[in-house]
Amino acid sequence: MPQPSEIDLTVYPDECDAFGHLNQASFLSLFERARWEMLARGPGMDVFTRAGAWPAVRKTTIDYHAAAFPGDVLRFHPVVTHHGRTSFTMRQTARRVKDDALIATAEFVFVCINREGRPMPVPPEFGEFMSRRAPTGDAQHLTVNGVSLAVETHGEGPAVLFVHGYPLDRTIWRDQIAGLDGYRRIAPDLRGMGQSDAPDLGYGMGIYADDLAALLDTLGVDDVVLCGLSMGGYVVFEFLRRWRHRVRAVILVDTRAEADGAEARRARDAA
Repeated sequence: MPQPSEIDLTVYPDECDAFGHLNQASFLSLFERARWEMLARGPGMDVFTRAGAWPAVRKTTIDYHAAAFPGDVLRFHPVVTHHGRTSFTMRQTARRVKDDALIATAEFVFVCINREGRPMPVPPEFGEFMSRRAPTGDAQHLTVNGVSLAVETHGEGPAVLFVHGYPLDRTIWRDQIAGLDGYRRIAPDLRGMGQSDAPDLGYGMGIYADDLAALLDTLGVDDVVLCGLSMGGYVVFEFLRRWRHRVRAVILVDTRAEADGAEARRARDAA
């Protein structure tokens, strides 16, 4: 019998391709349907809308392990692997009930937003319902500039500091950290995001850069390769302006050199 958070769904012929295999588009639909069915059994499908939020998918990764065919019953099992202030990551598996064969695994990164597209807190009811959470990694909490930052460090060698964007967290770098051997990989949650403290005041690119410099001091790192994604790139540029002598190299991902305009700053501040 399925557990309370598990959902059994049947594969129908119209969800399969010409060869009788469950197609990729239908897999996405089944994963989504399983999530909503799970919520219907718990806090309700409207758990997000009651809080004025919507779980927008930021990133999706699906690995296919075996074929599924019409008539197969698939059991979908969800686990929240990370729960941040405005985002969460869910891992789902799909197994065939009759032989327990693993059919597919998927990971979805969600950001809760309101009708204007601004980040919103993840509803507490959702977090309470998804109580079975796997750890996101060996995070430690270090206090820098009076704020506790969650940070993961892995490996030995030249240091690479990963700086995530807004409103994400360090888990966005999971694949890069896992695949980059021979380096000391450092991935913090910026203040106000992920599992780091969220003080009422004290935000901005300069403050983020100061936090990272203090974090490197605490970890005993003299110089570093900086890797910044989106807003994290802005932080990298600010760090470079202040401590150029500590920067070995810069990696920029989906970012730009110029600052946000007034409208973009107002939207970020309002969020």
